[in-house]
Amino acid sequence: MFLTIFQDPPILLILTVFFTVVIYSLKSYLRVQKNLNIILGILNKYKKQELSYRFNELDAELLDNPYISATWAEFKNTLIISDKVVLKDKNENYQIEEVANLDAKVYATLDTSYFFNDTSLVKSKYNAKFIGIAPTFLTGMGPLFTFAKMAEAFAALDFSTPDAVTASVASLMHHMQLAAMCSVLAVAGSLIYMLIDKLSYTAFCDKALVKVQGTFCKLFDVVASEKFLIDLLKESKVQNHSNSVMLSYIPEGIYKSIDKVMSKTMIPYLEHLVFGVNKLTDTLIKNSKKNDSLDNLF
Repeated sequence: MFLTIFQDPPILLILTVFFTVVIYSLKSYLRVQKNLNIILGILNKYKKQELSYRFNELDAELLDNPYISATWAEFKNTLIISDKVVLKDKNENYQIEEVANLDAKVYATLDTSYFFNDTSLVKSKYNAKFIGIAPTFLTGMGPLFTFAKMAEAFAALDFSTPDAVTASVASLMHHMQLAAMCSVLAVAGSLIYMLIDKLSYTAFCDKALVKVQGTFCKLFDVVASEKFLIDLLKESKVQNHSNSVMLSYIPEGIYKSIDKVMSKTMIPYLEHLVFGVNKLTDTLIKNSKKNDSLDNLF
């Protein structure tokens, strides 16, 4: 008798919907957990101090991952990355230093949780609306099939003969039992599903998401808007000073270049020219002396 109840089409439909949404939810959460663990493995290979010179490597790996590539591309636009800085050396001269030799200079202007959250990394990766309405759908199936069974039971009543009345009353009680079972199974299925969904989401998705968010926070320091503007102003002043210093070196560089060219090309040329003039002068003097001796003979 108990097994025949579960063979009734409405009850089978309720059970089928219940197990379908449970399996779909668990598969979705396990897939999300797997992808978040892959992202976490990528992030754990990098340290904050290395980001300045390994950022392109991190960027390539995250862009190649279709699960996070779109979110990473948006987040990357908010980063401040300084390839070089200008510092003073011991002689108070300004020199350009690579960031690889200094502390990391990769900052985020917005909080990482604004981009890497449950909406972008979890709920957008499966049909969250379907999972959200599943309890309501299960609950709604209870009254629907309950009243359908009650209507079927009352429609089957036959008062034509005493035997028909006895048989129809027995059928009515059987249908009423099925109607009550529909409501019980639908409401119980909805409650059980909400419990399973909550526990599985916390176990599979929440924990992995918190680890990913924490790793992003460790890698990228968030700079406030005021601090960002101050740092930007400082960097702009340093760069302007660097440009002015480099411009001041231009005349000296031109002078040294001209002096170098003169010393290598013009001076030897002039020396040869002077030497030639001296030779010509000596030749003319000798010729003039010969002419004087001839004049004395006549």
